[in-house]
Amino acid sequence: MTDLDSLGHTEPNAVGRCYRRGTMTGYSLGRCRCDYCRDSYARYRAARRASGKDGPQPARSVDTDGHLPRNWFRTAIWLPSLKAADLEIRVRMHDMRHAHASWLLAGGADL
Repeated sequence: MTDLDSLGHTEPNAVGRCYRRGTMTGYSLGRCRCDYCRDSYARYRAARRASGKDGPQPARSVDTDGHLPRNWFRTAIWLPSLKAADLEIRVRMHDMRHAHASWLLAGGADL
């Protein structure tokens, strides 16, 4: 094993900082790809995988409770309707909120 103090420091990175060779910061922030830095990084990652900390993450799901996904209305109804209407202006979902409130007020609804 090589003495880390004898390895010296990395070349300055884009911000002008130097890091000790053979360390995680030397590899990641210093962008050093010497044998010592690569081996240090590989050992660190192997240790994390062995301890179960870096296992593959499951795919994230928005609709875990069995209901409709939150973007269902947008993708299945709203966007196809806008395309079929071929409007010259951009209509957002939020615009419909204001329109609906105006229609309620015009119909005599109480705020």
